[in-house]
Amino acid sequence: MSVRDGARTLVVATTNSQSTIVWNPWVAKAAAMSDFGDEEWPTMVCVETANVADDAVVLPPGQSHAMRARIGLTFPG
Repeated sequence: MSVRDGARTLVVATTNSQSTIVWNPWVAKAAAMSDFGDEEWPTMVCVETANVADDAVVLPPGQSHAMRARIGLTFPG
């Protein structure tokens, strides 16, 4: 999965994650977040690994499931 930001490309490589969630808090949620400036929302994006909907992982008691995300930047040239 990748997100372009002008000349940069944010590359997200995942392990054991079949879903990717991309979100932005927008105006109202940004204002409600104490660690987030009211004017910062237009310049941010959150990318999360997940297993949701048809990709949901159901675990029996005592079991675990681990996901990994490797995030990097690439630049042209």
